[in-house]
This record gives sequence, C-alpha cells and structure tokens, in this order.
Amino acid sequence: MRELTELTDEHIIKVAARAGALAFRDYQLKIKKSNYEKKCRNIKLILENYHYLEKHVNVDLPELNAKDQETVAVIPKWELSVYAMLGFKARSKLMIEYINLVLKAYKEDCSYSTDEAVKRRYLVIKSLYLNNPTINRERCAELFHVNHRTIDRDVTASLQDLSVLLFGADAINDMSMMS
Repeated sequence: MRELTELTDEHIIKVAARAGALAFRDYQLKIKKSNYEKKCRNIKLILENYHYLEKHVNVDLPELNAKDQETVAVIPKWELSVYAMLGFKARSKLMIEYINLVLKAYKEDCSYSTDEAVKRRYLVIKSLYLNNPTINRERCAELFHVNHRTIDRDVTASLQDLSVLLFGADAINDMSMMS
C-alpha cells in the first residue's frame, strides 16, 4: 500500500510540474502576443496621428531676440524646455521621414501586386489615414465597392505589412508567435 501512495505522490508531482510548465508557456505566449498587439496599435496610432505629426514638424519655433538670448545664456541647456522641444521636433521629423519612406515602399509593393486585394490595401490606408480629409470605413467600403469587413481585413493586413516594414525581423518573430 505504501508503494502505491509513493507512486501516486510521484505521479501527482509530475502532473503538477507539467501543468505548471504549460501554464508558464501560455503566459509567455500571452506576453509575446501583447507586445505584438502593442506594435500594431502603435502603427495604427501613428497612422491616426499622421497629420498632427506632419504639422508638428512644420511648425516653426519662435525666434529669440537679443535680450532673450542673454537670459537664456545663463540657464543651462538641460534646464530649457526649448531645447527639449527641439529634440522632440527633430525626432518627429526623422520619424515622419522614415514613415514616408516606408509608406512609399508599401505603395509600390501594393501597386505592383497582381492580387486585387493587395492592390487595394495601400489605397485603403491612404483613404482612412493619409488623405486630407480622411474618410470613415463605411465610406471607404462604398468607394472600393466592398463590404466594411473587407476594409477591416485590408487594414489588419496592412498593419501587419507595415509592422514588418517598420520593425523588421522583430515583427516577423512576433507574428510567428501568433500562429
């Protein structure tokens, strides 16, 4: 009887260890999925705020007169929010230039495709996020003579494509974790 109890305890420990390992693996996959979704949301957020980023880059900072420059000269640069704003603006400018290059490459990829759905993807992104004024998904569906769910699929596919173009191998690795 004692051997049966020991085997049962050993069996319970093995089952518990396996369950713990599986739970840990599931937890890791959830974290990776979450990181992937954050990147997709970031791309969507960038597209949703594209016009504001462009305006931010094109807004000129005010010029300092001689008196202001004398005052500024005695304040350390790291304390001046103007220098911080210059940094924000410089990073935004680089970001917009990079995004524009990525969008140009994506437009070319889509336009040379023989698949009508792929050809439509860039045009959908352009209509929803890049044109001024933009249009809503329902109007976009009417414009392309498709169902609004097709527009949603186009946006999802475009976000994945743009994720790879913007984030490179990390995006591919994240997508492989999703399947």
